[in-house]
Amino acid sequence: MAVAITYQSGPRRSDLRTVIVEDVRHSVVLLPQGSLAVVHAKLLHGTACRCQFWNEVLGTTGDDFVIPAAQVVAQRPMQIAVKARHHTP
Repeated sequence: MAVAITYQSGPRRSDLRTVIVEDVRHSVVLLPQGSLAVVHAKLLHGTACRCQFWNEVLGTTGDDFVIPAAQVVAQRPMQIAVKARHHTP
């Protein structure tokens, strides 16, 4: 089951982005200034958070998606269906 996560991607209310992910996990990261709750998942569709900071702190690479939990606006389960068409000449 996939999950659509909508999160605040900028300072304005309208700065929202939605990504489709799987294997969603909520984690707490300990930083020098305190702990930070994050949502960590595998990206299925969309563009990942542009913050390279997570690659260094959590070792995320490739299709990893990480965002602070406070920025998450909504999470919705999704059923991914693939419909293919085959054209015969």
